[in-house]
Amino acid sequence: MRKPIPYWLRGRYAQINENDKHRFFEIHTCEYSPEAVQRLKEIDCLEESILGQYMRLVNSEIPDDTCHLYKLHTYIGNPNLEDFEEFVFSSTEFEQKGFLTIEDLLACCNTRWGLTKSDFKPIYETNIPY
Repeated sequence: MRKPIPYWLRGRYAQINENDKHRFFEIHTCEYSPEAVQRLKEIDCLEESILGQYMRLVNSEIPDDTCHLYKLHTYIGNPNLEDFEEFVFSSTEFEQKGFLTIEDLLACCNTRWGLTKSDFKPIYETNIPY
């Protein structure tokens, strides 16, 4: 099975300055299989499941050979806060978007915000408290 985050991507987190604010980016993944979708449908839980949430974000036909779905979560946050709860509650301008491939996600980041794969790093190299 293919790994969700390729070895050439150092981490899942990035941040940029945007109009005197700090925009943060997080890449999240979810395993996908047609069998998992069927199982969740059988127990009437697909809509409420994490997999169902990712599928709604992707909002397109998902090929059967897909192994993972990707979500880009981005928001404006205060880089000076060290408490995680304070950081989360003070964050604004949340956006989420789903993707079939990590390459599509990175292309969106590059087109919209000028980010490249080298901008993504481990969380401890950002100002996101953990």
